[in-house]
Amino acid sequence: MKEANSKDDPRTESLFRYLDGQATDADVHLLENAIVNDTKFRDLAVECFNIDSQLDQLRYTSNDASMSVERTIQPETLGNRWASRWKGWSMAATASTIMAVVVGIAVWATHTSHPNVSVAGVDAEFVKLENVVGLQIDGRHESNYDDQKSIQAIHFRQLQLNDGKLAMRLTSDVRLFLEGSCDLQFLDPMHVQVKHGKVTAEVGVQGIGFRMDTRQASVVDLGTVFGVDANKNGKTDVVVLQGKVHLIDHPNSTEKTVELQQGEAVRIDSQHYIARIANIVCGSNDEDWSTQPPPTACSIVKVNDNFLRDQESFYYRIFPRGLRNDVRLYVNHPQQIEEIPEELIGADFVQTFRAARKRATFQLEVECSRPTRLFVLMPKSGLTAGWLTQNFERMDKSLWLKSVDSAKRSRIAVEVWKRDIQSSGTIVLGETNRDQHGNPGLMYAIAAKPLSD
Repeated sequence: MKEANSKDDPRTESLFRYLDGQATDADVHLLENAIVNDTKFRDLAVECFNIDSQLDQLRYTSNDASMSVERTIQPETLGNRWASRWKGWSMAATASTIMAVVVGIAVWATHTSHPNVSVAGVDAEFVKLENVVGLQIDGRHESNYDDQKSIQAIHFRQLQLNDGKLAMRLTSDVRLFLEGSCDLQFLDPMHVQVKHGKVTAEVGVQGIGFRMDTRQASVVDLGTVFGVDANKNGKTDVVVLQGKVHLIDHPNSTEKTVELQQGEAVRIDSQHYIARIANIVCGSNDEDWSTQPPPTACSIVKVNDNFLRDQESFYYRIFPRGLRNDVRLYVNHPQQIEEIPEELIGADFVQTFRAARKRATFQLEVECSRPTRLFVLMPKSGLTAGWLTQNFERMDKSLWLKSVDSAKRSRIAVEVWKRDIQSSGTIVLGETNRDQHGNPGLMYAIAAKPLSD
């Protein structure tokens, strides 16, 4: 295979066509495989995306009289910026670095709840925020913003959110969702430092390679949705909601890279010890996640299994009152359930993961907070597990597990088993169904409703 920096590499030509808006489906497929499987090419792609994003930002600020650096770049140069790709590579990289220092980052933000926010290092007068209370720009208190105000863009270096929620879009095709107390430093549109706080990143294709740093680690996106929660006690939680990321653990002496995929979550402490996070509590949107215990109204407190620490990094996702049609059964697979019986609609729901079905000795511990009717949603296949027939009652109605792959439109029946738990405590569940040859079936999921309902 040719080197990633060779101009004869077809992957590189596909990359340039993509940046110029001329990529075919074959180009996009080639790029996705190359970025995931070739570290050197991924580094090259990240650098290209950075430069392309910076040039777009430079073009956006062409009317700013303070930006003398941009006046050295003519419109026709921007329009044909890749015509002299290899000859002018170092010049373009240098220009993007200079611009990152001077310009800062352009952010378009909207509210989801009335946040109290301040920004610093401002190069423009207004920030695009709606219904913001107590906005401060460079330490100056500004009048409140509401939906009737003029909405513009702002370039800044640092953002502090005291409370509430805030959504923003970067010029690098990255959306950020902030919640609670947050302190962020923007190095450029592809690189953010999180001093503390919870941030979720939704990364588009042009934002692949977006990097988020905390004191303990760095997370490099591979085209995904992921979350970071950096607390002031020296711990960082990393949760992958879609796609994949590279986690870079960076103590002073060395760096260690770990790939995390959809459905995995880990915690890195101040000693750079990496541990699995077994439970994530979620709402209706990807950004509505937490590593804290579920609300007290939820019947399920936590879920755990008997995997060893280094065997799995997948989490169980708890949705308080979240069982509904078309919800996914697994955190790491797109199969959805439908035709849910009325009795189960609105139940507390736990997504499991497909890897759990591989172990014959698998056990799942479910801690309930109150007297509960516990449901096991078991895909119908093979011989029903003995622990299920001994301790649970099968309901008359089944639901269905459907494939979202258009090439494989199939449905699998899912049996619903129930058991009334008369007091709070921990219930131990077992392995999946198996066929006559001992091969495991699909993993089950869990739901629960208070007996008082």
